[in-house]
Amino acid sequence: TLKKLEEELEILLQQLETAQKARQEQEVKVASFRKDLERSETEAENAKYQAELKKIKPLENKIRENETWINKFKIQMQHIEIDLSNIETNFNINKQ
Repeated sequence: TLKKLEEELEILLQQLETAQKARQEQEVKVASFRKDLERSETEAENAKYQAELKKIKPLENKIRENETWINKFKIQMQHIEIDLSNIETNFNINKQ
């Protein structure tokens, strides 16, 4: 009976050792999966950022283009206002 108990104990110890090794292997796998997940999340965030940049760049270019046109129109308006002022001045001089 003692011998049988010792054999069962030996078997249980071997099973425990096997289970501990399996647990360690699983922990290594989990750590690896976490790193992969973290890396994938970072890559996804970078991809989102790049996609947003691709959307923003053309809009920024269009805004600059529109600002250029607005500035040109402002300059034209200033010239027109000066011309109009000159015309009014000439008209008032000729009226007198």
